[in-house]
Amino acid sequence: MPQLIGAGDIIIRSWENLRKNFHAYAEMVVWIVVLGVVQWTLSVILQAVIPEKAARIALYLMLSIPGSLAFLAVTASMIDITVKGLTNRKIDVRESIHIGFHKLMSLLWVALLVSLATCILGALPIAVPGIMALLWLNTAPQWLSIMIVMLLMLGMLAALVIPLVLFVWLKFAPYHVIADDVRGTGALFASRNLIIGRWWAAFLRIIIPLLFFLITARFLKALIYLILGSVLNDPGMFFGKITDVDQLSHTHTLITTIVPQTIDGFALALFLGADIALWLDLKRKG
Repeated sequence: MPQLIGAGDIIIRSWENLRKNFHAYAEMVVWIVVLGVVQWTLSVILQAVIPEKAARIALYLMLSIPGSLAFLAVTASMIDITVKGLTNRKIDVRESIHIGFHKLMSLLWVALLVSLATCILGALPIAVPGIMALLWLNTAPQWLSIMIVMLLMLGMLAALVIPLVLFVWLKFAPYHVIADDVRGTGALFASRNLIIGRWWAAFLRIIIPLLFFLITARFLKALIYLILGSVLNDPGMFFGKITDVDQLSHTHTLITTIVPQTIDGFALALFLGADIALWLDLKRKG
């Protein structure tokens, strides 16, 4: 098989794509921040009108569903922007937003299928010997007890390996949904077919850019928190362990909403750029 694009080249292509299409990504990050501020406002209002914490959290989670769906639609829009940016096609942010919302349910369905496949296939190897252990371990002969324990240990190992294998196999399913209009299980199989015979190569080219951009984003976030804390005369205000978030001021919670949403929004553009650069290379090289 042809050699895939290197991890370093993936990082460079993702960064160049962000720099070249910064205006489009900045507009999407604004939407991400707006959604975060809406969630923050909802939290403040509920904190003021519902004193009971358990009821407040339950209501907050329920009312946050539309915001979560809107965030998924923005992510779908960013996928469309990234595919067009990396293939040197014209980017129209309004058109990408329309595509994101139009394909929202298809993307949500594929995300649910990926989660179900990972959970079911990941839990199955440990579920069977676990049930055997519960039923027979205390009453079974010694040789059977040893066998059950060995199966249980192998099942635990498989429960760690299988989700990792599926993570790489199904990684590109959302991109097939948005860019190729392949839906449902078809997107899952299309993603898996790209990886067959190249699992390790794909894994390294997924994980290295991911870790690079993740560490960079964490460092930048900590640096901004340190600067803002110094401006507010408390350099450690964003680094202490808070046991109860209700004790925090609204200024503190607003800052810890806007800063992560902004940095994570641009980091998402880099994550998508790296993934889609690899995905396009896998498609080109069959």
